[in-house]
Amino acid sequence: MAKGNLRELFLSGRNSPRALPQRYLLHGRYTIGSTLGEGGFGITYRAWDERENCRVALKEYMPAGISDRVKGSGEVSSGKDREHFEKYMDRFLEEAQIIYQYRGHPNIVEVRHLFRENNTAYYAMEYLDGSDLRHLLQRQPGLRAGWEDLKPVFSQTVHALRTVHQSGIVHCDISPDNIVILRKNGQVKLIDFGAAKTRIGGMSTQIVLKRGYAPPEQFSLHGDLGPWSDIYALAVTIYSCLAGQLPPGAIERLSGAREKTLSELGVRPPENFDERALQKAMALPVKDRYQDVGVFWSELTGEPVGRESGRGTSGSAAAKSRSLILLGRTGIWENERFRPEPILYAGKKAQCLIHFPPGIAGIGDVHFRVWSERGKLFLTDMGSGCATYLDYKKITPGLVYELRPGSGIRIGENQIFEVMEL
Repeated sequence: MAKGNLRELFLSGRNSPRALPQRYLLHGRYTIGSTLGEGGFGITYRAWDERENCRVALKEYMPAGISDRVKGSGEVSSGKDREHFEKYMDRFLEEAQIIYQYRGHPNIVEVRHLFRENNTAYYAMEYLDGSDLRHLLQRQPGLRAGWEDLKPVFSQTVHALRTVHQSGIVHCDISPDNIVILRKNGQVKLIDFGAAKTRIGGMSTQIVLKRGYAPPEQFSLHGDLGPWSDIYALAVTIYSCLAGQLPPGAIERLSGAREKTLSELGVRPPENFDERALQKAMALPVKDRYQDVGVFWSELTGEPVGRESGRGTSGSAAAKSRSLILLGRTGIWENERFRPEPILYAGKKAQCLIHFPPGIAGIGDVHFRVWSERGKLFLTDMGSGCATYLDYKKITPGLVYELRPGSGIRIGENQIFEVMEL
């Protein structure tokens, strides 16, 4: 489909009276399309980036009850409630800034542009062509899904949460609604940081929760929030996907309600799945839960997560003691020579996208992504049509793999990159 036709298709639809009108040009750059959703704090639109000639999702700060659209314009009016309007707009901007710091991470939605206009604020994000986990489950008979399908989804979610927690952020809204699976390659994106707290171990300043998934400390203005809070919600999400139903909520459990095990619900626990780890992650007292999401995942599945746990000095010490580099090799594809630029990759860049040269029919542009975190290199396949192989084994698109010295990466039948240690 031609880009022009795609643009027209993307902008089609109808918006509510509170939303910006169709084809409104915002910031001289974004042409507004139909709405993706409207919540208590804002409106999210499909939009077309005229500068980059691509689709984006655009979020507008437009809090219900204290703001309205000035008739005949795009301006937002806050009336007499300007103090609350400004307060919550600061929170909206903080959400964008939180997500922006993770740009380049394969499993966290990317914020690209933050700006003010129309007496309010906006930020543009990558457009996610996929479906959230909740809608995918609704298509399953009995609202259940098999562990083999779910495991790659939660593996990527864990990787995203590890990164978020290590930078001092608690997401505070983990649920099937906020785990998006891309249609093209099964890659997972963690979204909606609107409830996120920016200080691990800090107290909540407002109650933002999703009933059924939220841990007990999130119901209190003085709750002690930390990675353990996201681990609780993640465990509930895993439980609900396998069981086809939510366990009793935290408040009901505090009042004596008991959650049934998967076995009691007639669900046979998957192979190499430790249900005791799931129950520990959903413990009501904070001290009885896992404190690190990687440890939880390792004990649940029996598989390492490929990274040292905690926020200690091991990662930074590794970065000081050695440097891993990715060395490009020459390969052949359909009788044309593939000449990647030599990459001396020592963690100075946030990401590295591997491309084939232009002009090769039927071959996609981006194949896999390599990035550095705390002195280590990681790899994920971005949906390559000819597959990515790590040490002669085909890797699963979207999953995260740690690269070690001596590892070889190839596309198709040609090994073209080698990981080396300096």
